[in-house]
Amino acid sequence: MVHGDMIYDAKVLKIDHGSGIVDDGTKEIKPTEKTQYYVHYQGWHKKWDEWATKSRIMEDNPESRKKQEEAKVTASQKQKEKRAAKKKKITVAGADPKAAGKSPFKKMRINAENDTEELPLDKIDPELKPLNIPMPFTLKKLLVEDWKHVTHEPYKLVPLPRQPSVNHIIKSYLEAKKAKVKGDPAEDKEYQCIQNIEGIMEGIQSYFDRSLGSILLYRMERKQYHDIRRKNEDVPLSEIYGMEHLVRLFVRLPLLLGSAQIPDRDIGPIQTRLTDFLKYLQKASSSWVLTDYELADDKYIEQALQQSTASSTSSPVTTSTTASSPSLIDATDAKMKPWWLQMLNWRLWAASAVVMYTAFQMHALPDPVARVVGRVFFYPTWPFTYMQRRNDYWTLMDSHVFIGAAPMSFMDHVEGLYVRGVRAVVNLCDEYEGPVKQYKKRSIQQLRLPTIDHTEPTMKDIEEAMEFIERHRQQGSRVYVHCKSGNGRSAAIVFCWLLKARQMTPLEAQLYMSEKRKVRKTLYQQPTILAYYDKLLAQNNATTNAAST
Repeated sequence: MVHGDMIYDAKVLKIDHGSGIVDDGTKEIKPTEKTQYYVHYQGWHKKWDEWATKSRIMEDNPESRKKQEEAKVTASQKQKEKRAAKKKKITVAGADPKAAGKSPFKKMRINAENDTEELPLDKIDPELKPLNIPMPFTLKKLLVEDWKHVTHEPYKLVPLPRQPSVNHIIKSYLEAKKAKVKGDPAEDKEYQCIQNIEGIMEGIQSYFDRSLGSILLYRMERKQYHDIRRKNEDVPLSEIYGMEHLVRLFVRLPLLLGSAQIPDRDIGPIQTRLTDFLKYLQKASSSWVLTDYELADDKYIEQALQQSTASSTSSPVTTSTTASSPSLIDATDAKMKPWWLQMLNWRLWAASAVVMYTAFQMHALPDPVARVVGRVFFYPTWPFTYMQRRNDYWTLMDSHVFIGAAPMSFMDHVEGLYVRGVRAVVNLCDEYEGPVKQYKKRSIQQLRLPTIDHTEPTMKDIEEAMEFIERHRQQGSRVYVHCKSGNGRSAAIVFCWLLKARQMTPLEAQLYMSEKRKVRKTLYQQPTILAYYDKLLAQNNATTNAAST
């Protein structure tokens, strides 16, 4: 049985040929590409049992045994080389030596030792520290010129699609960094941080794609945005927009990352690399900055104003500067200055965001406000959620039910769930619709039950989820139940499943779940769960009485 770089002895317990029919291997059915095997590793605890694709299965013969020995030798050699390389590791200038080469944006990887997903960080410091990313004066000037073009008559727009696009700019930056690598990569300090830089840039591109429509557009650009989205529905925004909107993102970025509660050890490296990227933009700005904006005609302006929301300002950006940095604009006409140029202290906005998010975490907000706050803070705070759950992103609670955190489209979550036999998902997030395209590609069915964070699922949602899980259990497939972090809303659904399927009492279910995963400690006291349990008891009593008569 192939697991990572190693080959282990394993026994096939069940076989799924892709139709939901599971057998014990006694039937002679020819394997297909969809065939999966439920295996038990010899000498390992049963908690490591898993579903595996045909490509990972090897027959027990002399040739396989030879490959197994070769894999052991190779793995041993890699460990020796890794220890030797660690001794020669060069610290990146200005970065914590323990944090060099690591990034909170970096994709998760499967650990072959414990089959869990983890972020390569040793410690987590939850203390929030807003990032200080100094904006070069050239780019500040670009922001002001861009603002004047779009928000003042005659109204002008950035022609789309832009060349170079944000995607092209990021690729050019990465290519420029890689070009600096000379000689032996193992000895070159630039090479050592390339992987980290790639992870950060991928995160920046993801932030851009998700935030542009909500916080990076002026009201006069919204009609243009909606028009181009209709024509290019499947094209990422980072392949349509360019330099101007990318610089706007870096005005918002300190606040977004500041709300993500990044550990102290990661702040330095992130600031260093994002500052370096801004310097790269500054150097290239002469050739990439737009000189000819597109003049908006009267019909467009009329429609844009009709579509825009009632607002006293047309600016979506707040400016991040320090006391020692130059003023963003020396305007002689005070009426030309928007409010965001006058509010130079972004720390006030960061503090406001922290207060709002703290109130949200303490359940002190009314539902309509909590719904908005949950959606706004989902992506900025997700890295912190991931770091908390990196060792138990998902947990098998029942033979057919997983519980876990939100699967992300830019991670390998869907593939990881698929190889574990998951063919259905129950999504409790009100703030996140899930990686729908990847589900569709893998024919995974999703039941979405939008529930505001820090609230309980309704009785209707619980019953619908129970029916959904039971249906897929009968088909022989597994179900993944998730919310944002997998300890509240999703835990309530799995809790009810244990009451129903295993006939546990609320206290037994609470103890059982707490042993396997960190979940909310008061699940057994939640009113909706207790009401569901009472309903189950009533149904059982009715069935018993009917049988006795």
